[in-house]
Amino acid sequence: MKKYITIIFSFLSLFVCLSCSDDDNDTIPEQEPVRYYVKYELSGTTQHINVPRLITVNTEKGNQTIKIEGRNIIWDETYGPVNKIFIPRLDVKIEDYEYSSSMEGKIYVSREKEPFVLKAQGTGKYSLSLTCTIDF
Repeated sequence: MKKYITIIFSFLSLFVCLSCSDDDNDTIPEQEPVRYYVKYELSGTTQHINVPRLITVNTEKGNQTIKIEGRNIIWDETYGPVNKIFIPRLDVKIEDYEYSSSMEGKIYVSREKEPFVLKAQGTGKYSLSLTCTIDF
């Protein structure tokens, strides 16, 4: 009987030793930073043919200014990846205030591969300025 207890104890000890591994450690793996993408949209109309509009947007590379001319415009662009502390901003102004116009701007934000969510929306006649925070 003593012989069987010794054999069983030996097998249990061997099993415990083999189930342990050097790979087990208590360190927390580093998480990948969450990536966000920002989509800007602008639509507008005017009574005149070639009204110049200056669009300035905040991108992952800093501010970028785009000049668009035309009576009716539809413009959109997506930038990123950006981090959570990034502040999306859309500024639009018409170079000559004598033109009668209307415009609508929107800012959308997407987290990783999730759908875009509308975060800011506004309208203006001669200028438009929108900003928002990334809070998800």
